[in-house]
Amino acid sequence: MQKGYCYLQLKQYDKAVAAYQDAVWLHPTRFAYRYALMNAYRLANKQKNAIATAKEIIALKPKIPSALVNEYKAQAMIIVSQFNDPITLTSKTNDIY
Repeated sequence: MQKGYCYLQLKQYDKAVAAYQDAVWLHPTRFAYRYALMNAYRLANKQKNAIATAKEIIALKPKIPSALVNEYKAQAMIIVSQFNDPITLTSKTNDIY
């Protein structure tokens, strides 16, 4: 995760995306890694990938529910809605809280 963060600070967004993709591959149930990947895609102007990752975050069931996971899901829903991508937000909102 630190590697991706460093690349973001250097504005090397494609390398940050690759680092976060590796992190997601190694830890597929970690919300923080998917959230970081979603934001890296946004910064790299890869909106379709950001939306796809946001939808993964929304669909992913947490092992242990927490306020932080709820925040990741809420931010993911904002990303999806910003790009007017069809999603049933009302049914997904019930999964968050």
